[in-house]
Amino acid sequence: MGERDESEVVVAIEGDGEMWCLSCAKQRYGETCVEALVGLMPGCEQSIDQWGNQLYGVLCGSEFLHGMDCSACEVHLCDADCSCFTLAPDGYWDEGVNVC
Repeated sequence: MGERDESEVVVAIEGDGEMWCLSCAKQRYGETCVEALVGLMPGCEQSIDQWGNQLYGVLCGSEFLHGMDCSACEVHLCDADCSCFTLAPDGYWDEGVNVC
């Protein structure tokens, strides 16, 4: 199997009206559901959790990630080069700055 383009990589899961990083999504929905969306199941764009709710994979660079944090651990989900985050004067990411 060939390498995927970065824009084809699932970096978050949307479910229950919330956005989740992959690690937190695995804890919430189970590894099987999340791995199906991440790519172990070719052609899978959505899955169903153990309660019958729809889950969707969100691809790297998607506009849906703009300004979003994981609902559980609050890690930033949008790309590091996204316009909604800026570098602090010391050169480190200022996680409190959101210019959206």
